[in-house]
Amino acid sequence: MKTYVQTLTIATLVLIGFFACSGQNEIEEKQSQDIIPIIENEDWQFVDVRTPAEVERGYLKGTDYFFNYNSYQFEEQVETLDKSRPVLLICRSGSRSGRAAKLLSEKGFEEVYNLKGGLMRWRDPAYIVK
Repeated sequence: MKTYVQTLTIATLVLIGFFACSGQNEIEEKQSQDIIPIIENEDWQFVDVRTPAEVERGYLKGTDYFFNYNSYQFEEQVETLDKSRPVLLICRSGSRSGRAAKLLSEKGFEEVYNLKGGLMRWRDPAYIVK
């Protein structure tokens, strides 16, 4: 019985540790309606991580940087950003920007956000620059 209680206690502590650590690298996703009020806010850094060909079809107003996630220079480029200012990452569907957000978080950026669903879910054409 004593061994059973010890095993149960250890298993419980391991699970608590796992769940406590698993949320540390979660990236907050922002909906398009959350972004509209901060588009003109100069404290934010908007980073489009799509390819140049995708950017030519249009990009979100207020975007400060265009760093192609698929480029070999991507990691070097993101190092030019201010780690203490919030960063919003943008792509077509939210997938590449989600991976980029995780990378920035691992590199020590304090506030990293992903545009949920990317530009595919963006509904207000007034904020798209073509």
